[in-house]
Amino acid sequence: MLRKILISGLETVLLGGAALAADLPTKKAAPVFVPPPAAVSWTGFYIGVNGGYAGDQYKYPFSGFLEEDGDPVINADGSAKLTSSGFLGGVQAGYNYQFATSWVGGVEADIDATSITGKVNLGASAVYEDVPVSGSASAKSEQTYLGTARLRLGYLITPQFLVFGTGGLAYGQVKTSADVGYSFGDDGGAFSWSKNTTHVGWAAGAGVEYKINANWSFKTEYLYVDLGTKTLLNGGYDDGEGDAYGYALKVHPTDNIVRAGLNYTFN
Repeated sequence: MLRKILISGLETVLLGGAALAADLPTKKAAPVFVPPPAAVSWTGFYIGVNGGYAGDQYKYPFSGFLEEDGDPVINADGSAKLTSSGFLGGVQAGYNYQFATSWVGGVEADIDATSITGKVNLGASAVYEDVPVSGSASAKSEQTYLGTARLRLGYLITPQFLVFGTGGLAYGQVKTSADVGYSFGDDGGAFSWSKNTTHVGWAAGAGVEYKINANWSFKTEYLYVDLGTKTLLNGGYDDGEGDAYGYALKVHPTDNIVRAGLNYTFN
């Protein structure tokens, strides 16, 4: 009997001590509050750099005529073209505005130095009345710079991944040059010619942009650029008595551009 009383008393003491310990204040530190990550915002001004590859063609519309004694002898119209390619790189700046949660609209302007070049070399030789005749020529067009000013509208596939379309104004400068040499028997000669033309046209394309963090984003885009037509040569002669001639040569550059860029947004 005594043994049972002692065991019962011991159980009571142990259970009471455990209950008392549960009521005592703990020395364990409170959990640290970690705030959720801030929502990514696309709104703000940005600046950046870009670089890529471009190419398509230079078209050269031409026309000419010749009249003798008032009668047409030659009347020609046509177009030649050269395939072009080269690199470009430069800077851009713009402003984005995020609205309706998943839409981003904005404007962007950029200007790039380029080496987009089309070139051809020609040569020929013959014999005319036992006299050797030969000629050679090289012609080249190269864009020295290219810029655009465009609207952008995009949709957020995720808060950080933007798909966009873009379009607007394009402008640039093209340098066209030619070198010609010839010989006729013991006689011969050579001359060079070049002209710079400033073009204004349009650009349109699409791309994707990814927000690396609140400030930095990386983009890739495709643009088609049409810089319009400018006159290289335009002249003629008319003696007023039925003999006349005229000629015109123009240049029309177009580009397919694939490039990447890195932007920093001020927000």
